[in-house]
Amino acid sequence: MVLPSSFLQECQLSRSKQFNSTVLLILRARVIYTARGINSSNPHAINVENPSFEVEKPSTLSFRQRHKEALLRSLLTARRKPPFLECALQICKVLNRGPWSPHLQNELEQLNIDLNPYTVNQVLKIQNNADMAFEFFAWAKSRNAYKHDYFTYMSIVEILVHGRRFDLLSQVLEDMDSVGFQMHRSLFTIVIDGYVRAGFLEKAIEIFHWMFSSDCVKFGIDYSHFIDLVVRSGRLELAKRIYLQMVDHGFLLIDSTYSSFIRALCEVNDIGFACELYAYMSRRGHGMSMYAYNIFIHRLCKEKRLDKALEILDKMGENGCKPDVVTYTTIIDGLCKAGRVKGASQVWNKMAEQGCPPDAIACGALIHGLCGLGKIDTAYNLFMIMSKNIAFDSCVYNALIGGFCKAGKGSKAQIIAAFMERNGCSPDVVTYNTLINYHCKEGKLYEAERLIRKMMDKGIAPNSYSYNELIDGLCRVGKSYKASRLLFQTMEAAGLSNVVSYNTLINGLCKLRRTGTAYKLVKSEMAQKGIVPDIVTYTTLVNGFFEEGIPDLAEELFHEMIREGLTPDAISYTVVIDHLCRLDRVDQARDLFIDMVTEGCCPDVVSYNSLIYGFCKTFRATEAVELFEQMVKNGCNPDEHTYSLLISGLCREGNWNIACKLWEEMMEKGYPLDTSTRKILADAVRKRNMLGGNKIKVLRRT
Repeated sequence: MVLPSSFLQECQLSRSKQFNSTVLLILRARVIYTARGINSSNPHAINVENPSFEVEKPSTLSFRQRHKEALLRSLLTARRKPPFLECALQICKVLNRGPWSPHLQNELEQLNIDLNPYTVNQVLKIQNNADMAFEFFAWAKSRNAYKHDYFTYMSIVEILVHGRRFDLLSQVLEDMDSVGFQMHRSLFTIVIDGYVRAGFLEKAIEIFHWMFSSDCVKFGIDYSHFIDLVVRSGRLELAKRIYLQMVDHGFLLIDSTYSSFIRALCEVNDIGFACELYAYMSRRGHGMSMYAYNIFIHRLCKEKRLDKALEILDKMGENGCKPDVVTYTTIIDGLCKAGRVKGASQVWNKMAEQGCPPDAIACGALIHGLCGLGKIDTAYNLFMIMSKNIAFDSCVYNALIGGFCKAGKGSKAQIIAAFMERNGCSPDVVTYNTLINYHCKEGKLYEAERLIRKMMDKGIAPNSYSYNELIDGLCRVGKSYKASRLLFQTMEAAGLSNVVSYNTLINGLCKLRRTGTAYKLVKSEMAQKGIVPDIVTYTTLVNGFFEEGIPDLAEELFHEMIREGLTPDAISYTVVIDHLCRLDRVDQARDLFIDMVTEGCCPDVVSYNSLIYGFCKTFRATEAVELFEQMVKNGCNPDEHTYSLLISGLCREGNWNIACKLWEEMMEKGYPLDTSTRKILADAVRKRNMLGGNKIKVLRRT
């Protein structure tokens, strides 16, 4: 069948993509026209005033096909004079004279245009004003023999969403529902997007539930899209509920949504659900972006779930995502911080095998880990190998310098500092502070002072830590006057003095048994300068007064600390408990220990040992054993000092059976007996003749 040439020519003149696509529909349609619609002078012409068409329809049509058919019918039954686009332009000229008014409405009616959805849609597409577009949309609906179609509804919804006129949008949606118009998933998506972007998440959820209770065709991408929007808005609990609902319906997320979902879960530390999501995703062959993998692995390492991180590393390749240097570096760093240097070395080797060259950050992570575990020589060897191809920053050099200083190899640390400068990496304040700390602890104050002068010559200003270390070093060698002058003159002039600086000087004075001077420093200098004493200040003074035999003032300061609103920590409590036990005031120490637990302060092994010492000293070994059992029950691991105290106390009271059992337990854990405890236990065994000669020989060797 051939369509009339006049009809095709007019189609070609149209600049509308929608109209052209509709013409393709016409060419594909099987159109049957009757003789009543043919002009007698031209058998190929269609009577546009009164056409009559019958379109063959299949028995079952999809939603989109039904709308296309409706559009086709509306186009073919509409008047052709004037053309559609010309009608749309005439309407737009009237609307541009806005705002909407009865007069403007009369002008539209005087145009005497028979509206069709195509014309209305073209007018809406041109409108930028949401209010004007809505008024025209409502006016068009009121015209006789006119009905909105999918495209006009799509246009008005887009306009109202873009203009954030959600009050008018609600009216349109209610109208669509009242006339029985079946919403397509694309319309639902536009509305949901609009509400989410405007911050009306509850309304978006309402539309989402409407969508999934409707008869429109739904896909996993719809769930993915909505979950992605909810995740971006920070409503992760809601996203989790929707995800579980999605799984129940047999849908899957797309890879990008898995990535954003797991990233967001890691950011709020919901690592448990992130692992569940990853397991479900992995079983079905889905993967994530490299960025998401790295965030997930970083969070796992931070939570000490290193085995899970290693498992994901092994499976990344299977999911089509090859680990990069960031992935390997993150795991190496996590393993080193957990003390698993061997595992970190294995990951390092695997990185090299996979052709992923380590960068400065990866090398730095391993070097930091090795130095932290005291494997300074291994770290140095790795550094020397990698420094041939990689320029390290000051952090790596500082790690090596710090490692050598902790190992007591100051000369090696100085060599690394010199090597650092030769390689073009200038020492920073951390470099100098590390060396200053080492020299002060070694009593080499001249070297420490020289380094501070060198810092200033290089234009690097010493900070509070630099001077605090020097103050501590001066107090160690009894030069408290010089330390005070450094604080009051140099540091205060530079605005560097703080509570830590005063605590450093106070600690030095207390060690020199000048606690009274330290106390005056708190009450005068600190009070005048508005520097508030902290828990360290009080604890240092309390310990100092106890050491100097002034327990009443020490206890008064402890209670003053509490009155000032400071909560004692385990160290504060332990200092008082220990000294009370040494003064044989064990009942008072026990009561304070109970207060400590009641206040929610968890005792550590030193706290338990202090009270155990008090019980054993006053021949109350049975109570000491009960405390020991409570200690183990509470998850606090006893150390060799705990066992030594108990064994000595039990032997003095003749409880040799329990003492020997504790000694056997101590041996199993690999703890050595100190000389005095070994002698006490050996004497007890010899007196009771409980173990026999062989075990006495073993006891002598321990």
